[in-house]
Amino acid sequence: MKILITGATGFIGKRLALDLARSGNEIYCLVRKQSLPKAEQIFSGEKNIHFIIGDLTNNDVLDQVSGAEVIMNTIEAVIHLAASYDLSVGTTEAYVSNVVGTQNLLYLLQRMKKLTIFHYMSTYTVSGVYDGEFLEEDLDPGRPFRDNYSQTKM
Repeated sequence: MKILITGATGFIGKRLALDLARSGNEIYCLVRKQSLPKAEQIFSGEKNIHFIIGDLTNNDVLDQVSGAEVIMNTIEAVIHLAASYDLSVGTTEAYVSNVVGTQNLLYLLQRMKKLTIFHYMSTYTVSGVYDGEFLEEDLDPGRPFRDNYSQTKM
């Protein structure tokens, strides 16, 4: 399967990308230009891992035309892990990274011809200030949050 992963250089993303690539999948990691050296170091020697230069905070997402054909015509699954995970980040930066970035990705997904699977991963912080067991049906955008990251992940 051909899978696009956002956030592949993060804690969960790098482990997931390696596991999926070593299972025979072709992995395409969307990485920002400034993160490419880090991505190349993390995935050095992995023949099933490829890089697409882009930034979710840009409307068009993709920085290079060369990656567009692969993305639009061959990707079958997308796993969206990317986020600005900084608990002290300001409201605007958190919103642009975590909300607008996800919206931009969704617009891109609509143009992918072979896409059949989309996974969006968030974090426990979507619960806001909450004690006890938290279930998906407990999501409440009106609940108070500890930080901007948590609120934008909600």
